[in-house]
Amino acid sequence: ANQNPAATYGSTNVAIATFPATSATISMLTDGNTYDVQVRAVNAQGMSAWTTAAQATPVGPPDQLDAPSVFSPTGRRLLASWTAGNLRGGTFLEYELRWKLVSAGSYPASNLSRPSGTSGSILSLSNGMQYDVQVRVITLHPDTDESLESPWSAAAQGTPLDSPASPTSVTATAGTGQTDRNTMTVSWQAPTDDGGSAITSYEVEYQIGENGATATATQGDPSLTSLKISSLTKNTQYRARVRAVNDVGNSFFSAWTTPLVRVLGVPDAPAAPTPTPGDTELVVTWAAPANTGGSAITDYDVEWKLASASDWTDASHSGTGTTITISSLQNGMQYNVRVRATNAQGMSDWSPTATAAPVAAVTVPAAPAAPTLTVGSMQLGVSWDEPATGGRAITDYDVRWRTASSAPGGSWTELDDTSASTARTATIASLDNGTEYQVQVRATNAQGDSLWGATASATPATAPSAPDAPTLTPDNAQLTVSWTAPNDGGSAITNYRVEWKLVFETDDDYNGRNVGTSTSTTISSLTNEQSWDVRVRATNAQGPSAWSSVAQATPGTAPDAPAEPTLMTDSEQLSVSWTAPDDNGNTITSYEVQRKLATETDAEYSTAGVTITGTTAEIISLTNNVAYNVRVRATNVIGTGGWSPAASGTPATTPAAPAEPTLTVGSTQLVVSWDAPNTGGSAITSYDVEYKLTSATPWTDASHSGLGTMITIPSLQNGMPYDVRVRAVNANGNGGWSP
Repeated sequence: ANQNPAATYGSTNVAIATFPATSATISMLTDGNTYDVQVRAVNAQGMSAWTTAAQATPVGPPDQLDAPSVFSPTGRRLLASWTAGNLRGGTFLEYELRWKLVSAGSYPASNLSRPSGTSGSILSLSNGMQYDVQVRVITLHPDTDESLESPWSAAAQGTPLDSPASPTSVTATAGTGQTDRNTMTVSWQAPTDDGGSAITSYEVEYQIGENGATATATQGDPSLTSLKISSLTKNTQYRARVRAVNDVGNSFFSAWTTPLVRVLGVPDAPAAPTPTPGDTELVVTWAAPANTGGSAITDYDVEWKLASASDWTDASHSGTGTTITISSLQNGMQYNVRVRATNAQGMSDWSPTATAAPVAAVTVPAAPAAPTLTVGSMQLGVSWDEPATGGRAITDYDVRWRTASSAPGGSWTELDDTSASTARTATIASLDNGTEYQVQVRATNAQGDSLWGATASATPATAPSAPDAPTLTPDNAQLTVSWTAPNDGGSAITNYRVEWKLVFETDDDYNGRNVGTSTSTTISSLTNEQSWDVRVRATNAQGPSAWSSVAQATPGTAPDAPAEPTLMTDSEQLSVSWTAPDDNGNTITSYEVQRKLATETDAEYSTAGVTITGTTAEIISLTNNVAYNVRVRATNVIGTGGWSPAASGTPATTPAAPAEPTLTVGSTQLVVSWDAPNTGGSAITSYDVEYKLTSATPWTDASHSGLGTMITIPSLQNGMPYDVRVRAVNANGNGGWSP
């Protein structure tokens, strides 16, 4: 027997069977390997030849598999995978996978699955519990279909893990008192299910209101189930939610806390108080701050001092009232006063300082000085200095205006002032640009209104409108630019700026200059036959306008003189054609064609009878057979170019029909003679002569050539009448036939 058919049979691979046995058992073979087997017989005379080899493969149970690899991909689940083993000649049938708790004594029969591949999932496990997992392979004997099982593999251990459940009973509580102001404490209960993996931290997400910005804070100590969040915005509502974190991942967030929690803080500083002077006293009033910090104000502190002093004195205010009288002061001395608010969380910052001086007697304020006016488009900004207050704080200002042209008796318009204001600025809108206005101010205190103050005058205005695109007149190496003044916006235009560049350059390449108030200028030293962009803008006291639209033009010169034109003659007319000359940068806009008799002087040139179409012309009403000179010149936007060289031509037509020819009869022939007709202005170059029997229709050419006026027509029939006719030919064609 030999397991390698290509190898040599070994002497040890021999089994002996004693006659008459016809079978033998070969042992010590390797399962799964194919063997060649031969037999021979032996008698007293010797050994027979070996039989032809037969082949067979011994089959045994599969080898034990290595312990599987086990991990937890998601909660309550393990995934096992393994490497296929030696099947020892059997045919693969299936794998069996079984599992149990490590603490269990045996594998439950129900904890068995039969995956077809080398991995399998184990579901519905308990998170955090350790499991033993084994695998084995089952094959079929290829000859008997007997099932052959490998031993179970060594057990591998795995623990299903998951992210934790969400925390419960989440609450949010605003901090109180000076140490916990601007804070919120979030508390919760730890989840009952940690997913099999210990909770490592908690994440707290908090939000302004129900739609505001969110932020996240972390409680890194998993043994704690609360977190104080600091540096929140006072008097602002918040809500929070919590999720737990373990090594597997995050739980879902809990529900948002309800109701919203208002974070508490100290009040805002009050606005500057209003001190009203009295005799040796100041009556101080103030408004509660708009933001109380979310907690009711419980008290105000008021302090005062001489403006020149450093130390403040407590005015001994108590309670939530917003007024106090500070007595025993010195009349005429300036005092500073400030206020702060207190609630359960603490004290606000001090208000801005207000300043006033006690006075023995009070009056209405003095009339303000003339205000300062700031010009704008359709409006005036008004500002002014505080006048002498008359011993009482100014409580309001009034502003009025009228057109200067309506003075002195014109009515005033007062700025709408439904609520008192001590601001010393105002804006008068909806005015007419370019119209001068007068403006006055008056002040009010507790005693009444001052007189109207001195008058200031100004004219609302804006920057000019953009000019229209300029008009460009090209010339040799220059452009003359002109434009129409735009709307000046109510303020006289003080300057125009003109800029230019080659059309292919960028806006950064513009050259320019200021031209004052003129509405035209000439740009020199330009390159002929290049197109230039030109733009203009206007400036007044309010600033520059937008740029005008760009205009384009090309500097250059008048066109070159055309080359000598070509003349074609006809009866009493000449046809003229020519080639367009170089236009020198500007399109030719027209041509002029003149003619004269060749014998006349240049002063006699005229355009009589000339009709021009493109680069051709027709000259009519000429005299045939008389020579004429013709010349052409071109015009563009720059001007008119020089005359072309003169071309000469003589109008002419075909010759006139000759008079009836003279016929001299001979035997079988006719001698034909005629007089030369009028040439039509062009020399006769030949004659045509034709004849026919009078009774016939077609004519026969007599084959005349040259300029002779006689021909003999031979080979005719005696006694038969013939018709003969003659015509003359010149360069313009055939004349008419003679009678």
